[in-house]
Parts: sequence; structure tokens; C-alpha cells
Amino acid sequence: MIVSGSHFATNSIVFLSNSSSSYIVFRFIFLGFLPRSKSKQKDLILNLSDLGLPLVIFESPNRINKTINLLKEVDQNCQIFIVREMTKIFEEYFELKDNIVKSQGEISLIVKFELNSHKPVSISKALQTVKDLPKSKAAKILSHIYKIPKNNIYKLLN
Repeated sequence: MIVSGSHFATNSIVFLSNSSSSYIVFRFIFLGFLPRSKSKQKDLILNLSDLGLPLVIFESPNRINKTINLLKEVDQNCQIFIVREMTKIFEEYFELKDNIVKSQGEISLIVKFELNSHKPVSISKALQTVKDLPKSKAAKILSHIYKIPKNNIYKLLN
């Protein structure tokens, strides 16, 4: 499992998706909130979708539909599992069937991209993909995927 940020929240989201749907997730990339710039969002999602791992994303109710449209733009066949207000009385979770979500409160997404569209990614392309992430997060992700020590990844990131 690739986890950084809020371990409890991330693990709970993935556990909930595993127990509540056809989504079985063993390894994933936790992104937290996406960058504000649409071009940076698209580049990040496009490049990370090639790694073949589901993405866990936090999103606000104001931006959820724009994010869903962007995910569908990257891969029309991606599967999106939504968790809203996790651990609260109004908790709900569902697989997205249409492209519009009317929701308030905390929203988390687990996004699985179509497996056939993935091809192995070179370490140099992966380094370029994670350039906008904090170096510690990027090193943790790439170290896990490529089975390279984090110290070596740090050197490549500099």
C-alpha cells in the first residue's frame, strides 16, 4: 500500500471501498487534494493513470463535478467510487453511475483506470510525472512501485 498524508482516512476509504463494492484495492496512490491548476491536474492524472494503480483523491463539493469530468476526459471508462462524510452520521458511499454528483461535505474518490490502457512507464517518465508532488511523497510512491530505495529516488529527483 502506498500511503502518505492521513493514514487513518486513507486506509478507511480503501477498506470501505473493498467491503462495499466490486472495488478490491491492494495498492493505490494517495494524492490528497489535486493541484488548483486544471493543466497540472490533467498532467498529473494522465501520467499517474499510466502506472496502473488506483488513485485516492480528496475533493471539495464545489469542485467534485469538474474533477469527475476531468477524470472521464483522461479515461472515459474509469471507475469512480465515492465516499462522502466518512465516519459521520450522514456517511454514504457509492460507485459513480452518471457523471454528476450533488453532494456536500467531505468527499473522497477512488479512481480505477482501464487496465488495458496501461503500459509500463520508464523511471524517467515517472520522475517527470511526480515533479509537482512534495519530494518525500514522490520518493515514497516511486520507491514502492519500482522497488528502488527512497534515497536513490531522492537523488534522481534533485
